[in-house]
Amino acid sequence: MEDAHDDGWVNFVVERDEKLLTLNIRGIEATPFAIDMMMMSEQVYAFADGTLYVTRGMMDFTQSDIELQFVIAHQLAHKIKKHLSRMKRDSLIGKIIAITLIAIIPRSSGPFGNNDWNSSKSSNEDWAFSKDFEREADYLAMYLLANAGIPTTDVSEFWRRVNEISGSFYKTIHPPYSERFANLIAIDKEIKAKQEAGEELKPNKFSGTGFASDGNRAGFILGVGPGMGYARNDLTLGTESKFAVKTDFLIGYAPSNRTAITWSNKVLWYDSVGITIASSTSGLGITYFLSEDTHANFISAVIGFNSVFAPFEDNYESSTGFGLGIGVGREVSKNWIIGLDATWGKPASGLTTFGIGVHFSHLWY
Repeated sequence: MEDAHDDGWVNFVVERDEKLLTLNIRGIEATPFAIDMMMMSEQVYAFADGTLYVTRGMMDFTQSDIELQFVIAHQLAHKIKKHLSRMKRDSLIGKIIAITLIAIIPRSSGPFGNNDWNSSKSSNEDWAFSKDFEREADYLAMYLLANAGIPTTDVSEFWRRVNEISGSFYKTIHPPYSERFANLIAIDKEIKAKQEAGEELKPNKFSGTGFASDGNRAGFILGVGPGMGYARNDLTLGTESKFAVKTDFLIGYAPSNRTAITWSNKVLWYDSVGITIASSTSGLGITYFLSEDTHANFISAVIGFNSVFAPFEDNYESSTGFGLGIGVGREVSKNWIIGLDATWGKPASGLTTFGIGVHFSHLWY
């Protein structure tokens, strides 16, 4: 582009059907993103950070202008939705939680031992564009093409060929082709229906829009569920241990599909000499899902208050002090999680509480 004329016109020599054509094109600033054609690289590759990169290998691999246009639109979608910065933020939050858990949980053998978080393969977790980001980029890219007047019908064939030449790492961080094919067909039908109805070609939704009950963890989040556990109170005069019924509640906001910041309340209910006692740990909570997909494992922490009280008694003096909790779990199916929590509190000078419990909760998001 250094040879562009003062008025913005530039000559390009391209090969079409084994013939050289000279195209006189005037550049128009349409996007703040620079595009770098990496002509020395034979890798089939495209990437977007501050600049959108497309290799010579990718340009050779695409079989039509539409396929190359989709590659560029897909990378623009990553940039528009700020996927790289969102990944870095989520990764940092997750690592902070992991470091906190390392500091709290002793290194030992057994179910909670061998806590070598660094030994896990973190490269996949740190990769810029997770599977949900890829789904989101595909969705927005199809609308970018449609709004530019580019057909969206045959895009899925490109991903079939990409899948055939891709290694295991690529398939770890991208949706399977069967899912991608079905999604692209559905998006194409959605776009065509709007075109036939004369509607504006505006995407219906994105993951991370922030609305409740939109099918994505990002945004408003509410969780509640029952469980069971064990409660122990260390008193000045001795120790009291009880089987307990557990309730788990959280409400808050998830800035991304991996991270939720909530007000959390974990209560162990048990009987003590005929009185129903509640040992409640509540406060600011954070939950980090290790993947944006359904069937994702998660780690969580809460810090705030621990209270011991008898909600159904008039003359029982409650105690409140510092409390904290940590947890692990898994979203076993969409909107349903199983969690294991451990809580500790110091509600009074002569009283220390400890609890552990498992719960099965429903998440609304």
